[in-house]
Amino acid sequence: MDIYRADTKKENSISFDGRTLLCADITEDDMICLAFKGPGEEGSGEAVLEIYDKSGKKRGEAAFDEAISHICVNGFYVAVSHGDTVDIVNSKGKIKKTFETPSPVKYAAPFSNGNAAVIFSGGNTTIMK
Repeated sequence: MDIYRADTKKENSISFDGRTLLCADITEDDMICLAFKGPGEEGSGEAVLEIYDKSGKKRGEAAFDEAISHICVNGFYVAVSHGDTVDIVNSKGKIKKTFETPSPVKYAAPFSNGNAAVIFSGGNTTIMK
């Protein structure tokens, strides 16, 4: 992934190194979030979320035991959907909150303070705090 400045000069690149991209969110001004399939080694997890600033410098990462199905950024927080769970992750890759749902999550979006999320699961829309 190449990153360009407003004056169209290339600033940086983020290498995927042959990894499989599961999903991404690049909608915020200073937060690039990429979810990759894990390497499949014992104890390594099924997926990794990597967080970069707008210049391509890595801020943090978080590993998950299930494949990530969706991510959504709002402010400095990311809602990471995997299975029946949504984790709210800060810009450094630390999990702030975890929400469990009775059925697989279709979509989740964090509130900008990271304390709650709108979650779509099993035909229901719920605000979880």
